[in-house]
Amino acid sequence: MFEASDSVAARALRVQRIQRSVAETREAYGVLTTVTALMAALLTGLGAAGTAQAATVDTSAWYVLVNRGSGKALDVSGASTADGAALSQWTRHGSAPVPPLVPTRW
Repeated sequence: MFEASDSVAARALRVQRIQRSVAETREAYGVLTTVTALMAALLTGLGAAGTAQAATVDTSAWYVLVNRGSGKALDVSGASTADGAALSQWTRHGSAPVPPLVPTRW
């Protein structure tokens, strides 16, 4: 850090620079800590601001679930309401849930 040939004044100047650097670093971390604490408080406050309400469902209406990524619709085979009912995905052509027929071999 110091050379043997450094004068006392040069050493003192280096010490002052190091002290200033340490103080600036502490101040910067203090600001960062304060900002982090404020953001956490804000986010916590936003989360507790209100209670989510469930949407009202019209049981006489038809709903179509569409995957945003693939654009395919989800269908429950035979409009079953039983646990474990088979599901299928199909390319939606209009509003009616009518999947295209796919020939299969047994």
